[in-house]
Amino acid sequence: MVLSSSGSSLSMHRTGAAARREKRSLMAHSDSTSSSNQSGGKFADDPSFYGSVLDQLHAEQKGTIEALTCQVEFYRQREERHKKELDTLRRCLPLGGGKGDDARASVAKLASENRTLGEELDALRGRKSAWQSDRERLERQKRELEKQLKDAKHTLAGFSQAIEQLELKMQRKETEVQTRCLELEQELRAKTQECERLEQEKDTAEQQLENLQTASGENQRLRAELQALLHQTEGRQTNESQVSSSCFSSEIKSISDKLNGLEEHKRRQESEIQQLQGKLTASVAGVSAAQLEAERKNSEIKEMQLKLDNTASLLALREQLLTSDGNSRREGEAQRQELLALISTLQREKGELQLEISGLHQEQEVMKTELQTAKARLSSKDHSVMVSTLRSEVSSLKERLRSEFKHEKDGLRSETQALKQEISQLRGRIAEKELAARGLEDQILRKDEKKKQADYDARQLREQISRLQAELEQTREKYQQLQECRTALAEQLDFGFKELLNDEESAASAHEEVEKLRHELNCLKKENAVLESERQTAAEELELVTRQNRESTARQTEKIDDLYRQLLEKEELIASLKSADRQVALLEQEKESWEGNVTDIRLRCESHVETEVRKADGLRARIEQLEQDKLSLKQRIEELEGGSGKQEEKVQASKQALIQKEQEVEALKRDVARLERQYADASESIKSGRQEKSSVEKKLLRERKTMDSEMKQLVRRIESVGKRNLELGEKVIALAKQSKVDQTDLVALSSQVKSYKEQVKDLEGQLGQIHHRRGRDSDNVHNLQQKLGDVTCLKESYQVEINKLRQTMDHVRTEMNLTKQQRDEAVKRVRLLVQSREQMKATVEDHTAELIEEIEALQHQLDNERKRCAVLLANEKTLLRDLKERNAAVTKLQRTVSALQQRQQQTHESTSSPTSSSRRRSRGSSSPGTPVNSSNESTVQTTSSLSPQQPEQRSAQPQQESTSVSSSGRRSAMAPAKEMEHLLRNLERISDFSSQAHPLQC
Repeated sequence: MVLSSSGSSLSMHRTGAAARREKRSLMAHSDSTSSSNQSGGKFADDPSFYGSVLDQLHAEQKGTIEALTCQVEFYRQREERHKKELDTLRRCLPLGGGKGDDARASVAKLASENRTLGEELDALRGRKSAWQSDRERLERQKRELEKQLKDAKHTLAGFSQAIEQLELKMQRKETEVQTRCLELEQELRAKTQECERLEQEKDTAEQQLENLQTASGENQRLRAELQALLHQTEGRQTNESQVSSSCFSSEIKSISDKLNGLEEHKRRQESEIQQLQGKLTASVAGVSAAQLEAERKNSEIKEMQLKLDNTASLLALREQLLTSDGNSRREGEAQRQELLALISTLQREKGELQLEISGLHQEQEVMKTELQTAKARLSSKDHSVMVSTLRSEVSSLKERLRSEFKHEKDGLRSETQALKQEISQLRGRIAEKELAARGLEDQILRKDEKKKQADYDARQLREQISRLQAELEQTREKYQQLQECRTALAEQLDFGFKELLNDEESAASAHEEVEKLRHELNCLKKENAVLESERQTAAEELELVTRQNRESTARQTEKIDDLYRQLLEKEELIASLKSADRQVALLEQEKESWEGNVTDIRLRCESHVETEVRKADGLRARIEQLEQDKLSLKQRIEELEGGSGKQEEKVQASKQALIQKEQEVEALKRDVARLERQYADASESIKSGRQEKSSVEKKLLRERKTMDSEMKQLVRRIESVGKRNLELGEKVIALAKQSKVDQTDLVALSSQVKSYKEQVKDLEGQLGQIHHRRGRDSDNVHNLQQKLGDVTCLKESYQVEINKLRQTMDHVRTEMNLTKQQRDEAVKRVRLLVQSREQMKATVEDHTAELIEEIEALQHQLDNERKRCAVLLANEKTLLRDLKERNAAVTKLQRTVSALQQRQQQTHESTSSPTSSSRRRSRGSSSPGTPVNSSNESTVQTTSSLSPQQPEQRSAQPQQESTSVSSSGRRSAMAPAKEMEHLLRNLERISDFSSQAHPLQC
């Protein structure tokens, strides 16, 4: 009894000490769990805690550790209950000897379960180390992403500034081009008006030339007739000419002098006319050059419009890219919300699992007490059974893993083959499309060459037309000169016909000149007809060529637009195919990585299965190492807490910087809105002036708006990525803290395991005492068997719960794999964003370089056009001066002609008086050698001089002379046809007079 009391007292003391230790460990565990929950609550309150992938992994790790702690507590409570029951059994009943084998088997099972739990603890430690390496890798990636985000922000700022500068330059360039086009149109209108005026003057000059030619022909014919008459009357006029030769010689000399003066004046006018013709040709050439320049400017403007259309298409492609980025961003936000929902559900499940794990810990403690009691009864048979069971389980695991790996390999091979086939098909399509694109490029080059050839032919035809026009102008000027000469001769023939009738030499020369002039006139008429026919044919050819050129240009523009659209579509297809190739390459890389992971997992599993048997022996040494690591971890925790404070300060600074950047973005948005308003006003003003360019301006406005929206979306996306990276960093820090807390929990668990081992030793001693007391406790065996049955039921229930927990662990692992895949996809998206940003940057740089080159070329062209305009203005001034001089010369000539007409009238009157006196002296009747006037009155007088009414006619002679003078003044204003008819009538009358005078003389 004393021994039993002492044993019971010792057992009670030990149980009390164990209970105190368990209370201390529970307090420490509760403190650690409360601190971890507080830290988790802090991070959960923080909005950056959500929306990432790593928080789920660390939450899972933390949940597993908490589940293990709860299991340990459950086993502690179970051990305490078992101890109490053993005490009661010792006191009351002795154990039976025949039923110990069942208890030993149950104890062996409990020992095997304890070993499996230890192996799971080792696996968790390995996972912890893997998670730490993943955390370090993620931190590195986070730093790299932060650097990339900073670079992207700087480049985007520069990109936005460059776009604004380009837009301003484009607006200025458009205004300059429009003003220049208006100026050129005004100049063209002025030049066309001048050309029309010159053509009208040319037509009038041609009419005058035709009149002169007709008059000159008539004059030649009259001279020839006069010469014939003079030859016939040479013999008859010998006697009478002696009397009147003295009178007519002076008159002939004066008339010859006048003719010489008129010829000199005519030559001067011809020289002036030639000068004017040269100036006119120069002005026409300048006008044609201006027209060519205007056409070239129009072609350049069309090219600029095509380039603007190209930029519009590029901007449309950029809009599509940015819209796709916006869609991906929306998908990311939706995924983030889904992850937040999953995190909330996981937290709820975590609470529930913690409760379940606390119950399991209690049960674990009870089972540990039972294990400690049963360890003494283990034998070599139990060890062999355990080894055989482990080997069978390991072999089954290996077979299952092999079958799974084979199945996965077959699936991956089929997927690789399908992907390879798709890649080959895509490559074939890309090759076909490249061939089609090359064929289209060849067609475009051929059409460009044809267009250039047509332009060259049109230029040659225009040059031929300009040459023909110059020749026509020269012929017209010559014709005008002849017309002027004809008018001058017609004006002077009426005054000089009387003197020419009596002068034989002058009549012969006049006859020859008339014949020459008639021949020249016929030649000129023929040449004029030929030139007019050539001009008409050239004009018709020019019209045909212009129509063909217009039609060909319209067709080519339509074909070029269609080809350009096809090229854009094919470029889009090529871009999609390239993206598909990239995706295929990424899938192949993922496949290779998965295969490597599978092989690594296989090797790890095999090594893990082999090393799990060895780890059971090395647990004790590891526990001591863990105690040492605990101290070092405490120091690290303090250091990390200091580092976490610094990082929080950095996070706050980064938040402030983000707020400032958001303010800057808002200011930029305001500036963009203001610029859009200004651009809209400018576009409205341009639409009012230039309706044809309205469509292009609308496209530019849309493209600019879309570019602004896309830039805003990119900036927001980059900011969200930065925030998400900051959240990842904070979560990594939280995970580090949690891992340290978990390490402290593991140290506490190791100390508890040591205490449990001491308790097992005590229980083994107690079991020896119980064996001595079997005889006494035979009555309580039945109760113990019932209790053992209950315990086995509990064990089975616990095994079911453990299986459930394992299933939850597998589910968590699958979720972890999914989160890893999502993280990899997010990294890929970030890389694609960076690549698209670089591509956009390159395209913008190329576009800016092209625009700068075009602006420089246009400035050079504007300078050349200004110089040409200055030259044209100088030519116009010289033409105006020449025209003024010509007008002054014409006025002078008119004055001299009027003076000469007055002098001729005076001389005519002076000559008519002596002839009348000589007639009175010679004889009563008029002789056939008297001078005859060119008018109707003079011919009537000469024919009626043979009649007996001679005195009356003589008295009426002065009146007739005055009327002849007045008729000559009127005759200058008559048309050339009437003048020629008048001259022919005079010649007929003179011939009649000569025929009547010849028989009288005989």
